[in-house]
Amino acid sequence: SFLPAAVVCTAMFCGHEAGGLFGLAAGLFWAWAGGGSAGIVTFPLCGILAGYLCDNLFAVHLLPALGLCLGALILHQSTDFLLHRYLADQIIPWSRLFLQIFLSLPACLALYPLSRLIRKAGGE
Repeated sequence: SFLPAAVVCTAMFCGHEAGGLFGLAAGLFWAWAGGGSAGIVTFPLCGILAGYLCDNLFAVHLLPALGLCLGALILHQSTDFLLHRYLADQIIPWSRLFLQIFLSLPACLALYPLSRLIRKAGGE
């Protein structure tokens, strides 16, 4: 899933309010499309946290974007994994969790410049 990375990159450039709102919209769409309900909580949390950290602590560059995207992917994928494994009683190997996280991380490299264009189009 590249949506946590998209939420983080958007929040980095547009701020924590817009990042949280975009995360909520993405989480609702994700749940409506059948991706699971964990995104309703984790996507806005990732957006607010990434936007706040970039406003107050980090500069908006590619290296903090990769770190924040990795954190968001770990948060969302592990929450989704644990919900499926323990509440739905599905036998899922732990290797699938790490595979999903590290296969989704390169999406940040493509989403980072696209999010910069979104900020420019928004007039900020």
